[in-house]
Amino acid sequence: MAKLLEVYNLTTHFYTDNGVVEAVDGISYSVDEGEIVGIVGESGCGKSVSALSIMGLIPDPPGKIVEGEVIFDGQDLLKLSSAQMTQDSWQRHCDGSLYCDLELHLNMTASAASQRAAELLSLVGIPDAERRLKDYPHQMSGGMRQRVMIAMAVSCNPKLIIADEPTTALDMTIQAQILELMQGCRPNWGRR
Repeated sequence: MAKLLEVYNLTTHFYTDNGVVEAVDGISYSVDEGEIVGIVGESGCGKSVSALSIMGLIPDPPGKIVEGEVIFDGQDLLKLSSAQMTQDSWQRHCDGSLYCDLELHLNMTASAASQRAAELLSLVGIPDAERRLKDYPHQMSGGMRQRVMIAMAVSCNPKLIIADEPTTALDMTIQAQILELMQGCRPNWGRR
């Protein structure tokens, strides 16, 4: 199977008034197409900083990727400018709206985006999806909000999803459901 993501010797530091914090110190790993990889470790060991580094989201200053390579789909992301990262649809930032993702990134009309958003919400197990499209986040449980985030993540058919703590603050039953849901959505990732 082909390598989708290759991380080599990734090193990220933060420069503070108290000195240098070596948040990520030379990690290396790879992810094959279709593979699910989990990175585990104690609190504060650099898991989130690693994810942010891969996506080019480390605030500079105070942070800086000081060494390494992040090869995604054959291209070193650390050598791309911010404009290139956005243009290549590696980073997708919006107002948190599923409609926005669909309209902007898949060039859908508002009507088609609404229909597709309802389909995605149904896919991730949101009951009465068409009605729920109008709900605000505070009107949903934590588990439902996580399901919506998964729907948003898969909405533009990404080749890779980096999910930092997708089950945080959820009870064990809901955690298992969210992980099963992500596993179930995997065959559709990357299809264009």
